[in-house]
Amino acid sequence: QKYSNPLPDILIIVHPQATFFTKEYNLFPDVPKILINNQPKIADSFFSGDNSIYGFFGTDFKSNIEHCLELFPDTKKIYVVRGDGIIGKNNEQSFIEDTKDLRPKVSFEYLRSLDVDELMNRVQSLPEHSIIYYLVYTKNPHNRSVYAMDIGKKLGEHANKPVFVFMDMFTETGILGGKVISIESMAIWASDITRRVFNGEDINILYQQKINDPQ
Repeated sequence: QKYSNPLPDILIIVHPQATFFTKEYNLFPDVPKILINNQPKIADSFFSGDNSIYGFFGTDFKSNIEHCLELFPDTKKIYVVRGDGIIGKNNEQSFIEDTKDLRPKVSFEYLRSLDVDELMNRVQSLPEHSIIYYLVYTKNPHNRSVYAMDIGKKLGEHANKPVFVFMDMFTETGILGGKVISIESMAIWASDITRRVFNGEDINILYQQKINDPQ
C-alpha cells in the first residue's frame, strides 16, 4: 500500500524469503522484477519469465569444499558453523545435499544452535587436520539477531584452524575465504539489467535470452 501510488519502476528482490513474500502477496504484478537468487529452482517456479528475470549466484558447496581440500589435503574433519536464522538453516540444507558425495573422504560436524561465546570457545581448540566452513550466523539460540559480519570477524580472530566461507564480503573480516561469490558482480549485473529496462528493453525478452548467469 505504501508504494502503490506511484508504483515503483522496477523491483529488485534479494534472497528466497523475499521471493516467497513477493509471490505470496502478488506484489506489483505489472512492475518488472529482478531476482538475485542462489536457488534457480525457486526463481524458475515462482517467476520464470513472468515480467521478471533472475540472476543465479550459485553456492556450489561441493566445489567449494573440494577447493578447501586441495588447499589442505590432510583435512579429516570440517566444522560447519551456522546460527539459527533462516538463511543459515537454508544454507545448511543446501550444503548437506551438495556435499553428500564427499562424506567418504571427510567427515562433517555441525556447530549449530550455539551462543556466540560457546561457539568461540569451540573453535579455539579444534583438532589437527580440520578446517571451518562458515554458513552465516544471523540469530543466536535465543532468537536475537546478530550481525553476520561480526561473527565472521570473531571466527577469524578466535579460530585455531582456517575458516572458509562462500561470499567475498566475509573475507574482509579475517576469514581465509576460498572459492567465493562476488557481491560486486551481483550489483553490476542488477544495475546493467535495470539500465537496459529503463532504456526500453523488454525484461521478458532478456529472460528468454538467458541473461541470468552473471558469475
